[in-house]
Amino acid sequence: MKMKNMLIGGMSLALVACISVGGTLAYLSDFDGPKTNTFEFANGLDVTLTEDATGNKNGTASSDASGINYTGIVPGVDIAKDVDVTFTSDIDAYFFIKVEPTGDGAELKIKDFTLPEGWKTYNAADGSTATKLPTDTYGEYVFTYTGTGEDVNTKIDLFDNVFVENTVTSGDLKDIKISVKAIQKDGFANIKEAYESVDYQS
Repeated sequence: MKMKNMLIGGMSLALVACISVGGTLAYLSDFDGPKTNTFEFANGLDVTLTEDATGNKNGTASSDASGINYTGIVPGVDIAKDVDVTFTSDIDAYFFIKVEPTGDGAELKIKDFTLPEGWKTYNAADGSTATKLPTDTYGEYVFTYTGTGEDVNTKIDLFDNVFVENTVTSGDLKDIKISVKAIQKDGFANIKEAYESVDYQS
């Protein structure tokens, strides 16, 4: 009888022990978040084209929103046309400059045309580039900017003077049209694709 009571007591202790252990069980868990992701555009691109004919002594120069108009010029004498282009960017980008003669008549010559290191001639037909830049001529040019941790802010003194050859003494003269544009580099497979995605301003 005593042994039976002890056995029951032992079973009771075991049961109590099991219940006691079971009472301390809990699900393993942990928490984190929520997290809010914020997005902001890059400051982007800025391109500025400026012209100045203040120092012109060949004929009369007058400016309006479309450019500079010259009248009363004589051949063989420099015509002041100070052209500056400024590019600013905080992202990888392509910068384009296009200088072209337009209209009918004799073509003016560009004097002392310069571009900084890194600029290349650009062929819009096939998207090819060349490192050799022409001198005193018209054309289209591209610069590929790759960020170096700092914003690029480049001012280019494109040229300062044009002239009409002294063999041209009458008739119409062509205009000089200067266009600039810039576009982000990321998101395009190549220069041609980027170039074709944005037009020059009319």
